[in-house]
Amino acid sequence: MAVALYATNNSLGGAWAAGYGFAVSEYGLGNSTYNIGANGAAFDVENNTVLTVMDILKRADDWAVDGVLYYGRDAALRKLANNVFDGINTLGDLG
Repeated sequence: MAVALYATNNSLGGAWAAGYGFAVSEYGLGNSTYNIGANGAAFDVENNTVLTVMDILKRADDWAVDGVLYYGRDAALRKLANNVFDGINTLGDLG
């Protein structure tokens, strides 16, 4: 997802990335929104909250230790976060 954040932003990698099929816009993927559904606990928000992709990544990063999401916490939170990341990556259900 980090590559997509960079590549889809017109002022960052946009000129290069467009040639490889990335959909480039002024603010890129980071400004796109996603409804996190029933996975709110993983991001410390209510279920069905709509967040920007950048906010989702920042909130997940707040719980990462040495690159491991939710290290030392309930593994169920990692699964909830993975549901959201999987949805963004595979479903493309972005606003």
